[in-house]
Formats: sequence, structure tokens, C-alpha cells
Amino acid sequence: MGKGRAEPGTPKYIANKIKSKGLQKLRWFCQMCNKQCRDENGFKCHTMSESHQRQLLLFADNAGRYLSEFSYEFSKGFLFLLKRQFGTKRVKANKVYQEYISDRTHLHMNATQWTTLTGFVKWLGKTVFVSNAGYTHSVLTVTFHLTVKTDCVLVENW
Repeated sequence: MGKGRAEPGTPKYIANKIKSKGLQKLRWFCQMCNKQCRDENGFKCHTMSESHQRQLLLFADNAGRYLSEFSYEFSKGFLFLLKRQFGTKRVKANKVYQEYISDRTHLHMNATQWTTLTGFVKWLGKTVFVSNAGYTHSVLTVTFHLTVKTDCVLVENW
């Protein structure tokens, strides 16, 4: 037996199936291709693939559009979850984020304009819908509040 896929029914095959069902590390997710890789080697192979290279060319042609689209979708999903699950209660931003990323189909923050959750929450505090975004006892917290500031970038019918 050479280096190939595990044969159906073997313990290796079953282990691979179980691993593929669970959430994988966000580090090895390619948002452009919407592909989750299991490990560093798989991600490296994916980045070398022809389909990934084509997606990179599309991204390079209009990077700003993709970045703003991904950022908009991420913030929309985060705010929807914050509003729906936590209402106007003060909550740890990381708790909301953990809940958000538990959905397999979520948009990953590493595809957005924000590199950290702190940066994202600070942006929310400056733009729309969020009041009291900041630190409470050294913990980043956020509260949903239905207000739209005048220099609003993100406007939706909430």
C-alpha cells in the first residue's frame, strides 16, 4: 500500500472522517477559496495550488473591494449575534467572538481589515450600534445599543 488515501473502513479512514467533521484551526483557513486545511502542510499545499493562485489574482485586481466586503460581512454577523443573543447586556467581546466563530460558516476575522478583536471593538465603538466598547477590569467588553453615529460607515436596517 503506497501513499494515498486511507481505505474505507480502516481505522485511519474513520479517524480522518472524525477529524474532518470538527472545527479546525482558523490559522489554516483560506477565506478567498473558502477552504479549511487540517494542518500547516495542507495549507502550504493549498497555497501552491493552481486554484488558489487564480483566486489571488482575482484578489490582487480589486483588493479593496474584497477587504471591505469581508469586513462588512464580518461586522454584520458579529453585530447580529450581539443583538440577538445578548441584547443590551454588557458582555465580554471575546465571549461574543467565540460564539460567532463556533458557526462553521462564519467569515474569518483574518480576512478583514482588523487584525485583532481589540481593533475591531474599538472600530465598533467609533462607528455604529455599540456603546460602552472598552475595558472593564482589564477585560474587553461591548454593549449593543441601537444608535447610529453621524460619521457612520455601516448602515443597515436593524
